[in-house]
Amino acid sequence: MKYLLTHLLRHVHRFALPVLVGLLVSGFALPATTQAASAYSAACGNNLSCVINFGDQQIQARLNALNTLNGRISYWLGKGALTDAQGGTLQADVSTNENGLSALQKQLNAETNIQNARQDVRNLYDQFRIYAVVLPRDYRTIHADIAGNIAIKLQGMESDLQNDINAAPAGEQQQLMSYYNNFVQEVSDAASDVQTAQNELPMLTPTSFNNNAASYKTTLASVTSADQNAHKELHQAGYDLNQIEKVLG
Repeated sequence: MKYLLTHLLRHVHRFALPVLVGLLVSGFALPATTQAASAYSAACGNNLSCVINFGDQQIQARLNALNTLNGRISYWLGKGALTDAQGGTLQADVSTNENGLSALQKQLNAETNIQNARQDVRNLYDQFRIYAVVLPRDYRTIHADIAGNIAIKLQGMESDLQNDINAAPAGEQQQLMSYYNNFVQEVSDAASDVQTAQNELPMLTPTSFNNNAASYKTTLASVTSADQNAHKELHQAGYDLNQIEKVLG
């Protein structure tokens, strides 16, 4: 039992903390891309090469960011924190966006009309929304998937924990049951919050952003809140497990 507790405690602390740090990437880009889109128009004027060069730089920056995201997906797959199915879905989304950006770049570089080139650059923002939508959504999906996987593992050990508590000395059982009940509740709450996040994540699309930015931001805030709550609840569950481990020895 002690080995199982130690293993699961490590699982909580290794996977929940670092992924939340990765979500910081989602907060930086929306104001910057809005400013860049307006700034290049004034700077380039009617210079076709300037527009194309600007578009190439912006596309490459997004490809680089997607490559970083793909690296994080591979990392967590390698650690066993994501299932193959979860990782595959995320990797497919990265590939779809990379392919779309590469096709747009090829089209942009072939333009001979500045208006068409400008439209290509506008499409970069309106159709892809890499910074505003794809990165925050996919990083949060990683976090929600890992949190959900941890919750499943913790729920799977509840019966064994209960049996060990029942076998403990009578004088320890009240304290152990207090920690156990807290543990069960925190894990249940975390699983519920993960489900909320996973239900709403598919709503975060470039189309939903373009059609109703206010509604999009409300959904994103709900996902973020559910993610953060699940993170806190899993850490509290880890604390309760640690206390149970100490009492059981």
